[in-house]
Amino acid sequence: MYPHIAFASKIREAAQIDGAICPRHAGVQIYADPYRIRKVLKRTGKRGENKWVSIPFSQAIEEIAGGGKLFASIPGEEDRVVEGMNDLWAVRDPKVAKEMEAFVDKIYGEKDKAKKGALVQEFQVKFKDHLGGMIDPKLFKIS
Repeated sequence: MYPHIAFASKIREAAQIDGAICPRHAGVQIYADPYRIRKVLKRTGKRGENKWVSIPFSQAIEEIAGGGKLFASIPGEEDRVVEGMNDLWAVRDPKVAKEMEAFVDKIYGEKDKAKKGALVQEFQVKFKDHLGGMIDPKLFKIS
């Protein structure tokens, strides 16, 4: 729990605090929750209308990955195209992705503000051909 409560806290007091629990216990609770969603649901009405239909898991994966006119049967959304995850996948070369990950770790690990800024600039130069679909590093607050 963060922030931590005092070790000497009484059980009755601790039980009233709203906080997260160990993921293992949370997983058991979620599994046993009678209100958990056990099917893939797709919206069939306008947002907020609470209209849903159950679709096969394989269809959900295809639609999430491929995108397209996923809501063409909904009035007002016939021509709306949803970008799929395949369209958002910017860096497809696993070697480059690993190099970028290691460099980002290096940036995050640097404590000196000036050195961190220099590393961001170096990152932009080194990976200039792969930044088209990435989050612009200039937007990061360097602290």
